[in-house]
Amino acid sequence: MGNSSLKPLALLATALFCVWIATTGRADIPFLLTGIVVVFAVIRATWATFFAGAHDFSHRGRPWPAFRLLPLLSYPFFFLLELVSATWQVALVALQPRIDLHPAIIRVDSRIQNRTALVLLANEITLTPGTLTIDADIPRQGLYIHALDLGKDGIDGVKGQIRRLEHRMEGLIR
Repeated sequence: MGNSSLKPLALLATALFCVWIATTGRADIPFLLTGIVVVFAVIRATWATFFAGAHDFSHRGRPWPAFRLLPLLSYPFFFLLELVSATWQVALVALQPRIDLHPAIIRVDSRIQNRTALVLLANEITLTPGTLTIDADIPRQGLYIHALDLGKDGIDGVKGQIRRLEHRMEGLIR
């Protein structure tokens, strides 16, 4: 491991150790030593899968997108509105005396080229009530989404909701 590959490892270890201290609230020597052991056990167990080149980002340029500041600052408010709207829709479905759901699994092809931004979009979809990203075809920018209910607008309505999230994500990236 060269110096450049040690830097992410050291940053991750430091961050995890800070989380250990913050969540436990203890600073005695035996407990801190236990924290160090736990941190390195977690890194050892997850490093190859999540961090050490297990995913090839090289052919698309930078793995981390450059974000635009103003859209980035307004994005949480947009996403909060989407969350409230989706939560309201799911609540209305749940409170109906006779629930008539039309669930579906659909493929949504995305225009987002950056893999990290595509994963962020998939996570947003999963966080939105009524939808769940169940698989991703990252090389072909495809997401497989489970929709709780297609509603009156059908597949096009679900895809429209996802397109709004995608459009906003595209506005964030330079």
